Order: sequence, then structure tokens, then C-alpha cells
Amino acid sequence: CFFVCGNQDVHRLDLATKAETRITNSPGLKWDPYMTPDGKNYVWLRWNGPPDHADLYRGNVTGDLNPTPIIADG
Repeated sequence: CFFVCGNQDVHRLDLATKAETRITNSPGLKWDPYMTPDGKNYVWLRWNGPPDHADLYRGNVTGDLNPTPIIADG
């Protein structure tokens, strides 16, 4: 669905319980999520549309749905 669907969100899947937690809920495409070494946050790339650029965001693993831009300068 990459660059075909209108939106993509980041989710966390607990492999033991199969429980899914939504980490993002916003327009645009999000990809390449990585968990921080302390296990408390995720970082991912977000594309908001032309011109072609991606910004770096951070959100916590509990899925509070309030991501923080780390680099959002286009």
C-alpha cells in the first residue's frame, strides 16, 4: 500500500498476546518505525505530500497519539 493508499499509520503488535496498539492516527504516510533503546518511544518517518520530503517523528509506546516532531523542516 506504500504511496498508493492515502494514509498509513504505525502500530505495535505484542507477539505474545497478539494485542495491537495504534501509535499514530494522522494524515500522511508513516514508515520505518524503530523503537528507542530504552523501549519507551518509537521514531518513524512521515511524508505529508509534495514536495517530496519526509520528517522524523517520535511517539511513545503506549499510543498516546500525540507524536512529537524531531525534524520537521521539510
